[in-house]
Amino acid sequence: MWWQKITDEIRDRYTDWRMASHFPKKRDDWKDMKAVYDGDTLYIGDWEVMQEWEKPLMKSLAREATRSHGHVLEVGFGMGISATFVMEFGCTKYTVIEPHPTVIEKARDWAAEQSVPVEIVQGFWQEEIHRLGKFDAILFDTFPLKKEEAGKNHVPFFEEAREHLNPGGVFTYYSDAEDTLPEEDLKLLLDIFDEVRLSKVRGLQPPKHSQYWGSSSMLVPVCILH
Repeated sequence: MWWQKITDEIRDRYTDWRMASHFPKKRDDWKDMKAVYDGDTLYIGDWEVMQEWEKPLMKSLAREATRSHGHVLEVGFGMGISATFVMEFGCTKYTVIEPHPTVIEKARDWAAEQSVPVEIVQGFWQEEIHRLGKFDAILFDTFPLKKEEAGKNHVPFFEEAREHLNPGGVFTYYSDAEDTLPEEDLKLLLDIFDEVRLSKVRGLQPPKHSQYWGSSSMLVPVCILH
């Protein structure tokens, strides 16, 4: 109905306005926001940070990150969905960078149940990545902490990914792209990596009023260093 469309548009505009004021004033404030695992959603502050509908997407990302079954770095633990798939597909070691203390505790509980070595690095990747070595694969999925980072918070990590991959290494990430990557992102990836291929995960079922995704599909970029 026409009136429902107008109601939805008003609600969406109000949500955009309200949520814009809820970004942390500085990065470290993120650690002090309350994190709650509530059924199928991880909330931090007023943000939906991760939800169960992402499982097919996380499975695809984890599959790409474990092609060599080597040492996998994940940036952002969230609900541990992709981490669990990484373990199912197989790796020799799993390392994760995660800043939020509540999520860190979740990661530690999860790590205690794994049969391969797990290293948990507490902090933001901007502060921690430089002291880490090289990996066989990197899976990047973090939450934007500024309004201007929304949909592109992965871009500043592209160069870091190359620096921290072994030859033959794979970098993949939550793309925030449905059909095509932004032209500038694709150009940058092609400049940095030796090979870039794209696949698409279909059949996603985000809630109608999900804060951060509304499509039934998302691109999975796979960037390879020869």
